Amino acid sequence: FEVVSGSCVNLWWEVRGDVNRIALVRNGTPLWDYGPVQGSKQDCPTTVGAATYELQAFGPGGLVKAQRYIRVNPR
Repeated sequence: FEVVSGSCVNLWWEVRGDVNRIALVRNGTPLWDYGPVQGSKQDCPTTVGAATYELQAFGPGGLVKAQRYIRVNPR
């Protein structure tokens, strides 16, 4: 996926199971900690280059991650 710097992306998720905590992270920086197990968030990255979004689900069994990558191009 590709976007132009300053354009927004819409992220959505649904996590099932015994979950204590949800975190949404972009390039290692938290965007939303203790988010809902089902939700959405709009993000508008401005840094040109690769952006890695990671959804982290914490529960009694440990940590599970899902990643999506986008390329942010200059205007």
